[in-house]
Amino acid sequence: MNEKFLLDTIAMLALHGTYKAGHKITHLQGESTYAKYHIGQDIFLMPTDDFKDNKEMSCNDFGYLYKDGKQLSDIPFRKGGLFSGFKDQQYCSIIAYPELKTSGYSFGNHCIINTKGEIVLDRGASLDYPYHLKGVIGAVKGTYYNLETGKPIVSGSQTLKSDTYFFVQNSYSFGDEAKYEKGVYKIEYATGNYEIFK
Repeated sequence: MNEKFLLDTIAMLALHGTYKAGHKITHLQGESTYAKYHIGQDIFLMPTDDFKDNKEMSCNDFGYLYKDGKQLSDIPFRKGGLFSGFKDQQYCSIIAYPELKTSGYSFGNHCIINTKGEIVLDRGASLDYPYHLKGVIGAVKGTYYNLETGKPIVSGSQTLKSDTYFFVQNSYSFGDEAKYEKGVYKIEYATGNYEIFK
């Protein structure tokens, strides 16, 4: 990314102030027009022309995460899948491209990132997308995780939600659910703390 583009972006922010998630700012860089997206929590997905020679993938779709003028990660990301921006949360679903090629097609890694641009949960070998429920709770393929610690809490398909808590019933002794103690898990969204009712 060239210095002029970054300076133009900073000038645009100073002129217009803070943007809501998903707001698009158009810049002219060289002969190509790029769109920069505010994805929430003062984090921007800044486009790159690193992949402009790749005919299979549009370089306008990919960018690096920036906050306060500093690049957060060397991994390019793309909006898509279950993307909804950070909004007022500390986590965001997005697609990472740790092995994005300069030619040919690359498959993305659907994941959840925190406000530092760190991947805190990805789909691993699963075909299911990870998604952020609320607070520090995320899930992939029926397993619920504490996104702050990265540790799984429980697997289960029967759930109930309230404003403060998420309830998951684990009643089976086979499959992924066999790894966890049986019972109904009362999980606090804000902290990831839980208790088990048997």
